Amino acid sequence: MSAKPAFHFRLVASNFLSLSLIQGVNFLLPLLTIPIAVRVIGDDRFGVVNYAMALIAYFQIICDYGFNLTATRQVSMHRDNPEKVSRIYSLTMASKLLLMLVSFSALLVVILIFPALHADWYIYVLTFLVVIGQVLIPVWFYQGLEIVPIMAVFNMAARALYVIGIYLFLRSREQDFFLPLFNGLSMILAGLLGSWYAIRKYKIHWYKPSFHEIKANLKDSWSVFITGFAINANMNSNILILGIFASDAVVGWYAVVEKIILLLRHTSALVFQVVYPRLCMLVTESHITAVTFLRKIMRLSGAAFLLSGLVMMFAAPLLVKIMSGTENPVMIDLVRVMALVPFITNLNLPALQFLLVHEFKKSYTHVLFYGLGVSIGLNTLLSPWFGAHGTSFSVLITELFITASLHFVLHYRHKEFRYFISLK
Repeated sequence: MSAKPAFHFRLVASNFLSLSLIQGVNFLLPLLTIPIAVRVIGDDRFGVVNYAMALIAYFQIICDYGFNLTATRQVSMHRDNPEKVSRIYSLTMASKLLLMLVSFSALLVVILIFPALHADWYIYVLTFLVVIGQVLIPVWFYQGLEIVPIMAVFNMAARALYVIGIYLFLRSREQDFFLPLFNGLSMILAGLLGSWYAIRKYKIHWYKPSFHEIKANLKDSWSVFITGFAINANMNSNILILGIFASDAVVGWYAVVEKIILLLRHTSALVFQVVYPRLCMLVTESHITAVTFLRKIMRLSGAAFLLSGLVMMFAAPLLVKIMSGTENPVMIDLVRVMALVPFITNLNLPALQFLLVHEFKKSYTHVLFYGLGVSIGLNTLLSPWFGAHGTSFSVLITELFITASLHFVLHYRHKEFRYFISLK
């Protein structure tokens, strides 16, 4: 009894550390560029760059299309069948490439339709490079095989080049395009390295999927895509709505703070990603085994996120000083308001995991879309009156609503799979 849970935990811990390194490099290294970026191009242009990133994030969601869960599960289930894995790899990549082409076409239409985007069209086009990089990075493949560390190496090398490029070439306000350019190119490099290694090491053979197969694949992943869309739209709609009512400088202030918070928030998402494939296997043994495993994860992750949030609240002035070079009181307030958001997000992990694993699609989809509605409603109501402060409170209230609702739905509508049960 003790050996198997210990093995499960060690494997999850190893993959979590590897994914943490990948995402940590994705966010921590760019954080190193924020101080120089804000000082060189100014708060307003930094706001424009981050507004573009918020818009492009929707295309990233579209191209991911839930494959980080559905393709991961398929690879995990068929890992001992090389031919089947090759077919899964080919079908997933073909689906993502098709979605990427549709997304880029949609971006061009959006730029043409909205005059406010015309002046900075090149920023939006260059920012789309991150979508290309994300399509190429087969993290879902390595997650399915539960061998994530190699991607961490490729990712760290590529992202380091981004930081070096910014420090070497960003010299004036007119060079703001270097931020999305180097960011996108580094993502593409990581994707190319990851794909090359997967194909070479695991002898992936390309199968040309038919359009019917791609269509069926997209249909199978639809519910997970909708869930992911609701989750990510909650995060990305904040800057988009704030940008309608506030100046570019205020958007820039909020963007700096959001990047600080996202470093922890994405770590919470990593816990979700590495736990999911293991939980899919454990629920086939027993619900008690799955709950025992999750509770061990939650004790450690909950304590870590709570402590990190409290430290962030007390260190807010120092963090803002380091990141922006100023002691902006608005930014300090924003950090303190949102410091516990990653902790709150992490609390919904057990409920959302069980709802996903047991395919209660309607339950979790409804909750997440209600959450999206709460987020958009609060942002629209509070941002015009309170600016970035209104946005930060919208984020906090929305996460509390989603976490409470997910646990309520699991506990009262799907009682046989409740998380809060006695293990005696």
